[in-house]
Amino acid sequence: MFCKLEMNQKVRIHADILLESYPGQTYAYYIEIIDDDDES
Repeated sequence: MFCKLEMNQKVRIHADILLESYPGQTYAYYIEIIDDDDES
């Protein structure tokens, strides 16, 4: 799932539960990679 991600890459996480902790935890059901080329 994370093999295509690089360090400090921008992503959008679609999640059911966000847990407030350090580091923050989530139960993600979809992770979308945000391309810098898409910004207008």
